[in-house]
Amino acid sequence: MSSHLALPTNAASHETKKTEENNLPQTGAKPNDASLIGLAFGATSFLLGLVGSELKRKRKN
Repeated sequence: MSSHLALPTNAASHETKKTEENNLPQTGAKPNDASLIGLAFGATSFLLGLVGSELKRKRKN
């Protein structure tokens, strides 16, 4: 006499694990305020540097 027992499987957690593995992290979805401020500061510094070097060059001549 052989008995076949079906063992319960936890299919729901297995599918959830697969879904979590397939999702990529959502990086850079929205701009950061600090990065925008840094970009503005860098652009301003660059422009002031260009103007300053141009004025310095004109004074020498």
